[in-house]
Amino acid sequence: LYQGLCGVLSKEAPNGTDSYCGSTVPPGNGYGFDDAHADYFTGGYQRIESGLNHQCGLKLDGSIECWGNNDHGQTDDVPSGPFRTFSVGWNHACAIRANGQLACWGHPENGKTVAPAGTFVQVAAGNTFTCAIRSNGTRVCWGSNNHGQAPQLALSPSSIAGGQVNTAHVGATFSLTEDDYLPESPAYAVVAGSLPPGLSLSAAGVLSGTPTAGGTFTFTVEGEDANGFTASRGYTVTIIADSTPPVIGYTLTPAAPDGSNGWYVSDIGIDWTVSDAESSVSGIIGCVDEALNTDTPGTTRSCTASSLGGSASLTTEVLKRDATAPTLAPTTPSPLLRGQSYVASPNASDATSGIASSSCGALDTSTLGEKSLACNARDNAGNTNEAELAYTVTTTCVNDGYKNTQLNWCKQICESGLTGKALDTWIHRWVAQFHDLPYCRVGL
Repeated sequence: LYQGLCGVLSKEAPNGTDSYCGSTVPPGNGYGFDDAHADYFTGGYQRIESGLNHQCGLKLDGSIECWGNNDHGQTDDVPSGPFRTFSVGWNHACAIRANGQLACWGHPENGKTVAPAGTFVQVAAGNTFTCAIRSNGTRVCWGSNNHGQAPQLALSPSSIAGGQVNTAHVGATFSLTEDDYLPESPAYAVVAGSLPPGLSLSAAGVLSGTPTAGGTFTFTVEGEDANGFTASRGYTVTIIADSTPPVIGYTLTPAAPDGSNGWYVSDIGIDWTVSDAESSVSGIIGCVDEALNTDTPGTTRSCTASSLGGSASLTTEVLKRDATAPTLAPTTPSPLLRGQSYVASPNASDATSGIASSSCGALDTSTLGEKSLACNARDNAGNTNEAELAYTVTTTCVNDGYKNTQLNWCKQICESGLTGKALDTWIHRWVAQFHDLPYCRVGL
C-alpha cells in the first residue's frame, strides 16, 4: 500500500476489532483507504494484502472484499468465492477458488487478468504480470513479458511425420523456445495419448524407433524446464501397415491388334503403371515403357515390383508383330506353247506370319508373243503384295500338228537353225511337195 499498511491482528484490538489499516495520509484521499477500513476495524479476515491504492482481504467464509481505488474495477469487480488464497498486485488481483481454478480482476493491461485454465495451489500478482503454480507443480506466468518475467514457451516441432510399419521412423527432436527467456534443462514426456508402438521419446526430447503396428495415433508431448515452466502440443501420426503388394498394370497402343489373326502390323506401344497406396514401391525389375518396332512371331514383356506388402509380377499377353509385306518370285513352265494350258506359280513367302493366300492370273496361250500377268499374296497378318510376271508364248512343229514327213521337214525348216542355201533347199523341196501348205506355222 502506497504510504500505508494493513494487516490482520493476532489478538483482539480495542473495541473488539480484528484488523487495522494505517497511513500517513487521511482516508478518502485516493490512496486506498476509506472510512470503513481505516485505523482499527472488524471484518473477520484471514489475510489482508495491499496493492498500489487498494486493499483486499480474504474472509473467514472464503469470500474476498476489496476497498480503496476503483479506477479499474479493483474493488467492484471482485468475483464470488469461496477462495482459499489470493494475491494483490499493483492494480489487479488474482485468487484461487476452492476447486483450484483461478479468477483475476482489475486492470486488464497486458492480459494480466486473463487467468489460464487448470488447477493451482499458489498465485502471486506483480505489477504488470502474474505467476502461479499448478497442482502438478509446474509454473505459469502471464501478462507483460518485456523482461522475461512471464515466459510463454513454445514446443517444437509443430508436426511429426508419418511412417511405415517395419521401417525406421524419421524421428523428431523436441525443443522449448521463448524470445526473452532461455529454458533451463528442459525435459520431455508424453502426457496424454500414446505413441505408435515401436517409437519412444527420451527425456532429452528425441523421438525415435521403428513402428511395429499401423494406425493413427494421437498424443500430447509436454516440455518442462528446471524452473517449472512448461509448454505442450498435441500431435497426430499415421503409421501405414501395408498388407498388399504393388498393383501392376499396362496399356497397349493400339489397344488391340490392328492386323489379322491377332497380329499387329504397326509399332506396339507398351506403358506400365506400378502403384501402392500404402507404402513405397521398390525392387522394380522390367516395367520398361517402350515401342516394339521389330517383327516377331511372338514375344512378351514383364514387370516385377515390391513394397512392404510383398511382391507382384505381371507379364503381357503374347505380342505378335508383322509389318513386312510378303515377297513374290512368280514363275511359269517353260516353254509356253501356243494353245496349251499352263498355270503360273506365285512362289510367295513371308518370314514372320506366313502366307495366308497367293495366286497369279491365267496364262494366255491363245496367241504367240510376249505377254504379262499379275500375281499377289497376303500373309496371315493381313499384309499384301503384288508382282508382275512377264512371259512369252511359242510353238513347235509337234505342237502345230505336223506328222511323219511333214514333221521331219518342218523341223528342218523351222527348228534346226539352218540358214542360207541349205534353208532355201528345204523350202523349195517343201513347196514342190506340199504346194500351199505352210511349212512353219510360227506366227500364224
